[in-house]
Amino acid sequence: MFSKMIKIVEPHRFEEYITCIEQKEEDLLIKPKILSICKADMRYYLGLREPNVLALKYPFCLIHEAIGEVVRENKNKDFIKNDRVVLIPNIAPICEEHKDCSYVCTDLSLGKNYCPKSLFASSSCDGFLREHILYNIDNVVKLPLIKDDAAYVFCELVSVACAAIRRTNIHDFDKIVVWGSGNMAYIIALVIKYYYGREVIVVGRNEKRLKQFMFCECATNRKVNNKFLQKTLFFECVGGNSSQEAINQIIDVASIGAEIILTGVPYLNPEINVRSLLEKGLVIKGTTRSDKNDFEKAVKCFENQLFYKEIEKLIIDINEVRNIYDVQRCFELEKNEKALGKHLMRLNI
Repeated sequence: MFSKMIKIVEPHRFEEYITCIEQKEEDLLIKPKILSICKADMRYYLGLREPNVLALKYPFCLIHEAIGEVVRENKNKDFIKNDRVVLIPNIAPICEEHKDCSYVCTDLSLGKNYCPKSLFASSSCDGFLREHILYNIDNVVKLPLIKDDAAYVFCELVSVACAAIRRTNIHDFDKIVVWGSGNMAYIIALVIKYYYGREVIVVGRNEKRLKQFMFCECATNRKVNNKFLQKTLFFECVGGNSSQEAINQIIDVASIGAEIILTGVPYLNPEINVRSLLEKGLVIKGTTRSDKNDFEKAVKCFENQLFYKEIEKLIIDINEVRNIYDVQRCFELEKNEKALGKHLMRLNI
């Protein structure tokens, strides 16, 4: 069958492609329905990666945050027509043996999201900005059949939060602090409170955004002068140009033996206060992306109605997308948005 794909070919420019796809017996034929734009997608749209990287990427399909609908089931009928699913962008190989691989996928503390042989939609392979997609059942998680399920498009971000929390044991710490005032900080704080049942403090720069964190205690980073004397776990969710400042602020207020989980992606490698880090015996861990187990946990998070209602607040609007001009409009909306939340796309190309 023939299917449409909308690819970015250079900064600020999309083109429509027609491709022929042939379903294998083990694959599902899925129609992406609700899509969300990530900061990584925006970097490709704005051309903010190195020129040699962009030259290797273009043209390709963006978007790795999506939920879809099964159009045609596979031979085993694990999923049936009209099932709603969340699409997992991290495509890890199915390894029968590990003797030729330096990475052991059975290390649950890391997960398959760290497999060096994996692909990632909208980065190392085409994303979900297309009419149909053939996907293996290992890369989808079934969603409950409810009428208004657009909020589930945030499952990818929730799964990333779950993967970050998986890098440590939050019950080993007296206090948990999330540093940042954006979407990732909001979602990690939600998961900690409503899934893990721990109180959380959010520290950020944007006072207007912080007012939307009504489910937890908040403070601006300019007013955090006191040191955290108790053993504290920090999640850094800033990234970008402010990553260096945020990490060093955390190191400055952290207690002895504190742990810092880095989730933000900086534009440049930050210079951090190593002397203070050494003197306090701090532990810094990095986290990236997520795997199927994290997505399954993310879907469970939505079963908590309080969690679901807070996630719904991140939907600024849902825009109908029928062509490349609608896609461009959505990216421009997202580029100029300063408020907490996202402009979603309802795909109908």
